[in-house]
Amino acid sequence: DILHSLESFANNPRYGKVLREHDETLDWIWHSRKDKTKESCPGFVEWLKNDKGIFWISGKPGAGKSTLMKYIHENITTMKLLTRRKEKPPVLVSFFFHDLGTPSEKTFSGLLHALLHQLLEQCPNLLPDILPRFQRLRRKLPCRSDAAGLWSETELQGAFLDIQQSDYDVKFLFLVDGLDECGENQSDMIRFLKKLSTRKTGSHPQFKVLCSGRPEIGIEFNTGDISSLAVQDYTSPDITKFARDSFNEACKTLLPVNPQPSENVGSW
Repeated sequence: DILHSLESFANNPRYGKVLREHDETLDWIWHSRKDKTKESCPGFVEWLKNDKGIFWISGKPGAGKSTLMKYIHENITTMKLLTRRKEKPPVLVSFFFHDLGTPSEKTFSGLLHALLHQLLEQCPNLLPDILPRFQRLRRKLPCRSDAAGLWSETELQGAFLDIQQSDYDVKFLFLVDGLDECGENQSDMIRFLKKLSTRKTGSHPQFKVLCSGRPEIGIEFNTGDISSLAVQDYTSPDITKFARDSFNEACKTLLPVNPQPSENVGSW
């Protein structure tokens, strides 16, 4: 069936390898511009609530982009802010690129396979919308024993556009990390994400795309009305807290719990 034809690409091992945030860090992402007491307001809260399609998170190597993306993915605040009254619950799907991983972890095709599988698994009501395309592919390649080989990049993109034109009125959040680690067809991928996130009038699905990568990839996003932030502009307090906590923890392991009198002799 359709899900079976996609499932060999469904795993995304990179996600599990991304480090989680240090305690009490990254909460600046939830600062709203309405809160005058907050100095750093990146605009992410406003983007979750509005109808704009793409939010671009850039950052230098090691700035913490993937950790921030994982934090957003796992924090319940994301879905709370995304949900509007009287709307269907939004659907979150994600993909983390990995340039040192398997081919499916670093290609545009791998991204499309994984996102489509997650989307259909969570929203089986959408299966009829791409069933005609799947049946046509089956007729075209009736002897294909490898079901995963049915889907080309073109057909996968077509399946998403079929869903975009459907009457299933729901909001999708696509979270895509590490665009610069996609080893091929980066320009095609960005064009597709921009096209998918273009708001359609009427009762159709809305696709919002949160993506991250190194600054040079963002050049292709710098057209139109796209919200963005640079991670390193906000993480200075987080780095300070991490360094202080790490130092304090190290001191606990170096100093004895019940130190004896030193008789005026230094211990170092």
